[in-house]
Parts: sequence; structure tokens; C-alpha cells
Amino acid sequence: PGYYDIDLEATDLGDSLDVVTTSQRIQIVPNTQDTYISDLELLATILPEKQETNILNKSGMYLEPLPFRLYYPALNELHLYHETYHIDQLPGQAYIQYIITPVSGDSTQILKSYKKLRKEAANANIFQLDIQNLITGPYSIEAVLFDGNKVPIENRIVDFSRFNPKGDSIFI
Repeated sequence: PGYYDIDLEATDLGDSLDVVTTSQRIQIVPNTQDTYISDLELLATILPEKQETNILNKSGMYLEPLPFRLYYPALNELHLYHETYHIDQLPGQAYIQYIITPVSGDSTQILKSYKKLRKEAANANIFQLDIQNLITGPYSIEAVLFDGNKVPIENRIVDFSRFNPKGDSIFI
């Protein structure tokens, strides 16, 4: 927790005198909740990783971020990574509910899935879904943490887009 300054400098490789700089101060606030979900990370690829020195390695896996939150036609699987903390403090069998819905238009749920969580202080969670038949459009995915009594504790939402001409033609 605290205040941090982020400095960004971009240089044109063709003209080393053309430099753009910017700076922004941000505040990281302490998490006051005992049990919580980290931000949801949409990924292009998840692979087992043995080299600990790779900057894209986290929790023993290679996690390649999804550029622009866009699943283009060659990507037929949605990969989602997040962490849950202090699940061991919840009563009963805690679980996560994942819900994918369109952002605009028809508001019916496309998918609802569940995953049980281990009773540990920190869990790395991966959710994968075949999206080759998901039609083109904007969507949101929500992860809701429930305790063993089916009481919602916390949720996180992230939006993404799918571009899928093949899925559109099947739908039509």
C-alpha cells in the first residue's frame, strides 16, 4: 500500500530524438477484506512453465496476456487466471461461479460454470472454456466467490470481445 509514480518513456527507433514521456501517480490501497478474489486476467495462452526467470511465469505457469481483451478467430479457448485468498477461513466447501453474458443485446446467460476451491490461504485458479462457437460481440465474464453456505462473498468482472466469422455463419 502507498503512493507510487509510474514513468513511461517511448522512443522512436527511427529517430532517437523523438521521445515521448509521461508520468502518473497512483495509490495502492490496502485490502481490508479477509477473503477476496484478485483481478481477473484474460490470457491468450497458458502453459506449464519450468523456468522461474520468465517474466510471464506465475504460480508455476506461463501466462501470456490477451492483447486488447480480444479473442480473434485463431483463439478458440478462453483462458482466465485469478487468485483467491484466505479460503481456509470460510465455512464449508467454498466455490467460484463463472458467468459469461453478452454486454449488449440479449441479456441471457451464455454460460454458467462452477469450480470448488481448496481450503488454502492462497489459491491460483484457472478457468478454460471452448469458445469456437461463441458469436462475434462484446461479453463479460464474472467470477463470484461463495462460501459453503452458498452466500456470495465477493465478485470480479472483466469484459472481452470475440471476433468469430465462422461461429457467426453457424449461428446464422
